[in-house]
Amino acid sequence: MSLDMLAEAEDASHRSRERRHLDDQIADLLPSQRLIYDILLDRVRAAAENRGDRHVLLGIRGFDAMWLETAYEAAKLILMSTLGSTHVDCTAVARNTSSVQRALPLTVDAIARHLEDGPVLVMMLPDDETPTLIEAIADDIVEIAEPPPAAFAAAIGLEDLGRLSPHHRLSAFRPVRFDMAMSRGRNAEERLAILDAILADDADDEPDEKTPAQRPAPSADALPRVEDLHGYGAAGDFARRLVEDLAAYRRGDLEWRDIDSGALFVGPPGTGKTMLAAAIAGSSGAHFVPTSYAEWQSSRGGYLGDVTKAIRRTFEDAAANLPAIVFIDEIDAIRARGTSDRNDSWFVAINGCLLECMDGVARREGIVVLAACNHDRMLDPALVRAGRLDRRFFIGLPDEEALAGIFRHHLGAGVADDAIGQVATLFAGTMSGADVVRIARDARRRARLAGRQISADDLIAVAVPPETRSPAVLSRVAIHEAGHAVVRMIFGTIPTALSIIETGDVGGAVRSSRDASTFEGLRGELEEEVACALAGRAAEDVLLGSVSAGAGGNGDSDLARATGLLAASESILGLGRTIAHGMEVDGVVVHERLARIYAETVMLVARHRGAVEDLAGRAIRHRVLGRATLVAFAEEYGFSGR
Repeated sequence: MSLDMLAEAEDASHRSRERRHLDDQIADLLPSQRLIYDILLDRVRAAAENRGDRHVLLGIRGFDAMWLETAYEAAKLILMSTLGSTHVDCTAVARNTSSVQRALPLTVDAIARHLEDGPVLVMMLPDDETPTLIEAIADDIVEIAEPPPAAFAAAIGLEDLGRLSPHHRLSAFRPVRFDMAMSRGRNAEERLAILDAILADDADDEPDEKTPAQRPAPSADALPRVEDLHGYGAAGDFARRLVEDLAAYRRGDLEWRDIDSGALFVGPPGTGKTMLAAAIAGSSGAHFVPTSYAEWQSSRGGYLGDVTKAIRRTFEDAAANLPAIVFIDEIDAIRARGTSDRNDSWFVAINGCLLECMDGVARREGIVVLAACNHDRMLDPALVRAGRLDRRFFIGLPDEEALAGIFRHHLGAGVADDAIGQVATLFAGTMSGADVVRIARDARRRARLAGRQISADDLIAVAVPPETRSPAVLSRVAIHEAGHAVVRMIFGTIPTALSIIETGDVGGAVRSSRDASTFEGLRGELEEEVACALAGRAAEDVLLGSVSAGAGGNGDSDLARATGLLAASESILGLGRTIAHGMEVDGVVVHERLARIYAETVMLVARHRGAVEDLAGRAIRHRVLGRATLVAFAEEYGFSGR
């Protein structure tokens, strides 16, 4: 390969990486940015594509300076995507907004010089400030119009436009508060309720409005308790230990330096991070101060001085009511210093103020700082070093046992354990504590409307979809999933659950996790995984004499997984015909190995036909089989599972 060809290949690779990075940035847009992105998309793209010399001057104005901040990111990404360039010069010309990047003299020469530096110049213009010069020479002036109710409802995920009032308009909210309401994991009703609460809160504001940290703290009786929570793992152990330590500190048996005074809870939305912090306060009797960056940002005018004052008042409130727990929700909204050219000085000041308030044992004796976020990699390293949020706990979606405990807590004694176990088995690892609260509420409402106490039927009716498939289809699905489960048991692993309940485009599923500590990465182990993936199709072949397309389909299908494993073993894992890394996959070789393993799997299923038939029958009767049932089944048939 010549040097020119090599350089061309490197350039192409660089452009490909830039494109992927840009696509990731677009995919990661905040809800407010996404909405503005969609509003601007056609106009900005048209203005850019109509310019043959690739130099574009755009003026953008909207309903207030706060949303111009959001438009900055949206417009930049649109132009970068349209022009295929990473050099987009977005200059803000706006009064009283943190959007201002630098002063730009409004002269033709000054603007021309900026356009020489990069292909695009975007000027952010408030409604009341549209310089005549920009209007005269801009390629386009793009309005960020107030989106119609349909667009606003679509952003929330609300189907009924009748639920909206004239107060539900985008300009009624600041972007940071809109994003808080739109957080992932919330449904449309929850989002609308939060937006209504924001509107009500704004309506009650007086000129001397108090920050959230000055509002009355929730009473101890209104808080949950650690001993009533389920499924928190190491985080739950930490919570119980902290409650004990706070009690010892109050008695004088423990010095503050021996108490964990900071921790970070990380995990997906709805997993109960806020509830755990509140429960620690509830069980320990400590003063609870819940807050967030969004609340600090909404203090008074939202300027930097207002935000830092709100942060200080949060800790002053805690210091006046020792011992106290300060809980900072969504702390990943505070960007790490040095991670962005835009607004870095803003977040340097915010991080500095927060570090000053929470730094040092002596400075805040009696105050425990807990925080929660979805993405801890976005935090400033100084926040998570020793003496601050130095303990980090991942709180994931609850497993079967924990989910059953959460259901029992919210449903009371009226629902049988068998029904709770069935639902917990079905949704283990996929349902959050917030989902449980919703299902429990709907089940109680169903019983209330029927004029009786809640029962297992109410839970099943709300949580588990009714079966609508024909007996023939149901039997095939059960045999397919039983094949997967039995072959996995033969190879030494007992699945955690088997379900034949239809969810989306999936007719059934077997959940299983192999013990990573015993996996050596051997060729035989890889081929066992391939056999497990092919076992559903093999069971249909043996027991029904025909196969369906159930093993095929998208990239997550049985056949895709089996093919991918063998292709990887041939090309990059060194477990095929060559040990050369990165070789092109020979489709014929992969097919031959698939065919051989499939034939062996068919013979394996045939030898254990009775076990597959029995397990399929149990699945049809119960729809969901949990870990305990599968362990008993494996022992009955002599499968030595783990």
